[in-house]
Amino acid sequence: QKSWKENFWKKEDFVNSTENRDAIFLVAEENHNIIGFILGMINLVKRNEAYLQETRVNKNFRNRGIGTKLVNEFYNQKKKKKISKIFSEIQSEHIPFYMGKLNFKKSRGAISIFRKIKKKVK
Repeated sequence: QKSWKENFWKKEDFVNSTENRDAIFLVAEENHNIIGFILGMINLVKRNEAYLQETRVNKNFRNRGIGTKLVNEFYNQKKKKKISKIFSEIQSEHIPFYMGKLNFKKSRGAISIFRKIKKKVK
């Protein structure tokens, strides 16, 4: 959607995720336009766990319960996929939403780390 200027993902990322049998990818639509999405994966090793990768709602449609519905529907996938736990890494400003409204709990001792991979210059 061209009016949606949040460029966190490329179109190919979404296409690839929909082709992965371990992906859980749901969208919210209004008038045939995507206004939000949620993307997660079943853990490759612990098949009863899932990781909630990303939840986004277009800024023009926030505070209407769309994010809550997306997360709840992601949660409802647990029955079909035999998931017993859902993990996620969230930004601090989203803690009240996930821990308050959606009843997520703080993971014991987990920290977020990353390492950027540098491209070799030829």
